[in-house]
Amino acid sequence: MSVPIQDRTFDQANALALLREVERANKGAAFAQRHSFLACDFSGLDLSDIDLTGISMVGCSFVNADLSRTKLRYANLYGADLRGASLRQADFTRADLRGACLRSADLGGANLEEAALERGKLIIQAAGGGFRDGTIRMLTPRSSKRKRRESPLMQATDLRGAILEHADLGESDLGFTDLTGANLRGANLRKSNLTGARLFGADLTGAKFQGAKLRHANFVTAIYEPSQFFGCDTTNAVFPKVVEDLGQRLPRMLTLHQKWVESLGREGERLDFSMLDLRGMDFSGMDLTAGVFRLAVVDGVGFVGTQLAMADFSGASARRARFARADLRGCTMIRARLDEADLSHANLGALEVYRDSPVDIWSRMTQTSLIRANLSGANLVHADMELCDLTEANLTGADLTDAHLVNSYCYGATLQGAVLAQLHTDGARGLTLPAA
Repeated sequence: MSVPIQDRTFDQANALALLREVERANKGAAFAQRHSFLACDFSGLDLSDIDLTGISMVGCSFVNADLSRTKLRYANLYGADLRGASLRQADFTRADLRGACLRSADLGGANLEEAALERGKLIIQAAGGGFRDGTIRMLTPRSSKRKRRESPLMQATDLRGAILEHADLGESDLGFTDLTGANLRGANLRKSNLTGARLFGADLTGAKFQGAKLRHANFVTAIYEPSQFFGCDTTNAVFPKVVEDLGQRLPRMLTLHQKWVESLGREGERLDFSMLDLRGMDFSGMDLTAGVFRLAVVDGVGFVGTQLAMADFSGASARRARFARADLRGCTMIRARLDEADLSHANLGALEVYRDSPVDIWSRMTQTSLIRANLSGANLVHADMELCDLTEANLTGADLTDAHLVNSYCYGATLQGAVLAQLHTDGARGLTLPAA
């Protein structure tokens, strides 16, 4: 084993030159005998799209670094400081991340299959700024309990959309973590702390939860079997509701809702499907104006040509849902999951309402996942799509006039023929605008 490069702070040019050399020499695990780093500082650098399979970077700092799509398969990142790092679509298959600090790291779409994170520190910045504990060290079960008592003062780690299939997360502190849409198939979560965790749309098939703390965790749109939570503390955990006779009750619900709309809320009853599992339903062509679908499961549900102006789909799971030609003016889809949904020629523009004077209500889609969604020909004028994930989305011919794609992810998105006048793209990643 060669002597590791130790206690060195790298600038962008030197880091890239050395790591590209590592990439060229990379022949699998054996290459780690030629290149290893110990307590080096790569903070703030762009290290994206590099193959670092098998590398040893024990105790290295990557604070606010960009490691998007970097291959770190079998890498040794024991005790690494990854606070605020962009790890989107990075490959950590079988990597050693024990004791790593992932506070505020973005692991959207990252692959942590069979990675080791047991007893890792996954709690981020304290409310009001600053960190409760700046050290990087392994947490013993006793000290972990101490941290968990403090966890309500902290924000959650963002693991939305992360691929954690078969990852070893045993005894990890994931309190108040956002695992919305994460792939946790077969993951080991035994004795982990998931208190207050958000698991909307997460795939938990085959995940092991024995002895886990699931108090106040939200599983409303998650995929799971109830038997998986045997022996867990599920006090005040939230699970989705199923209405067996919904098909029979729907006509009366629609009648009452129509009265509510026509009377501006003075009569009738607003349609509210919050936290319900609506899979298998078809609402195509119906008038569901201002309907509420908060945290509902509408995967694959038909809304073709449906009137949904001012509808609320906040946090809903609408994967592969069919919204073609739907009227979605002024709708709210904050943190919804619309992967592979069909929104072709849907109207997501402004809705003009009259109070004392005309008021425009814009569609809000912040932090919404639209991976591989079809938005071709859609009206997205003024739409707020900040922090959206538009990876491989089809925006061909869409009208994005004055739309906000600030800090969005647009890798592989297609915008041929789209109207891009006054489009706001500050901080957008992977965005390739068509030639004028």
